[in-house]
Parts: sequence; structure tokens; C-alpha cells
Amino acid sequence: MVQMLSNDLKAQVVDQIIDLDIQTGIRKAAFDEWFGALKQCLMDKNGSRAAAAIT
Repeated sequence: MVQMLSNDLKAQVVDQIIDLDIQTGIRKAAFDEWFGALKQCLMDKNGSRAAAAIT
């Protein structure tokens, strides 16, 4: 379930960035690291850490 949510969230964010033609300057590796951290927070059921990762 967490993997599915993580994949869906990642796809939505990346798709929106592409659709809006936003030049983030952020490397793909940084996105992958952020999504990995968010996924781990969800798996650990650590809401405050997940909120911090999002903000």
C-alpha cells in the first residue's frame, strides 16, 4: 500500500512539473531521495517526520 501511494504521489508531482514546464534545477537523484524518505516515514507511521519531509 505504501509503495503504491509513493509511486502515485511521485508520478503526480513529476507529471505536474513536466506539464507546467517548471525548470526546478533539482536533480532526479534528489527527487528520488526525497520520495524515499517520505516513503520511509509512512512505513514507520511517523506523521510528524512525513509532514516535515513534505514541507
